[in-house]
Order: sequence, then structure tokens, then C-alpha cells
Amino acid sequence: PARDDGFAIKRRYTDRDGRPIGDSVKVGDYVMVELELRVQESGNMVVIDDPLPAGLEPVDTTLATSDTEMAKVMENTGGRDWSWWRSRYKELRDDRTVWSFRKLWKTSSSYPLKLRYLTRATTAGSYYAPGTRAERMYQPFIRGRGLGTELVVQPK
Repeated sequence: PARDDGFAIKRRYTDRDGRPIGDSVKVGDYVMVELELRVQESGNMVVIDDPLPAGLEPVDTTLATSDTEMAKVMENTGGRDWSWWRSRYKELRDDRTVWSFRKLWKTSSSYPLKLRYLTRATTAGSYYAPGTRAERMYQPFIRGRGLGTELVVQPK
């Protein structure tokens, strides 16, 4: 279940144009992961950990071997640095994406922290991704967890 002890988190999956994809994609489809966080009070040393369903893999659009069209989509939609929020560190892993921030400021409902990254559906099946987690590294009682997500990846 979702939990808000300092961070309220929502996750959604969209296509390249920002339209929600529902709960099903096809192998080979690009899927944009969008996170929206509300931070109740400013704080230091925050980690945000977003697990992926097993049928998706993150795409590093900064690599020369990446699809140049999708790299442009990420640049044009704020995928690299959205607004004035800057991640100190972003790590794309096989099963999750992790950000660390030196400082996060309190947000309002009108201006939440928004993060996004690109994934690709690679393996057909029915999968579950646990909820996104956020917490202060040295004050772990200030944390939040979003809802888990089910996703079906259909064969081509």
C-alpha cells in the first residue's frame, strides 16, 4: 500500500507523446515512466528508488548507440533536467532507476517534483512493479511509498 510520511508519490506509464498507455504494451514499445512527488518539508540527502516491472528495461539515451529519435523526445520533454530540480546522481539499473539529491525543497500541489525516464518493453509476460520509494538517507522515518503497478507486455 501507499504510504506518506513526508513524501507522496505517484507513478504513471505513458507513450512518447505523454498519453497514458493503460496496463498493456507490446514487446519493442518505448514506455515513458513519469514520477510525481510532493515533498512535505525541505530536507537533505534524499534517495528516490523506482522499481521496474521485469518486462521493461531502462534506456540510457545519452549513449551513442541509443535511438536518436527517442533521445530527442527526452530532451524536448524535459527528460534530462526537469525544471530547476537537479539530481545529484541518477543510476539506471536493470531493475530500477535510482536518484539521489543533496537537497530537496518543499513542494506544493501546484508544483510537485517531476522526474521521468525512458524504458523499453523487452520480454512478454505479466509483471508487477513495487511502489516507488523515497526517503531521507539519514532520517529514514521521513519517507514515502507509491502504489505498485501491474503491467502486461504482449508479444509483437
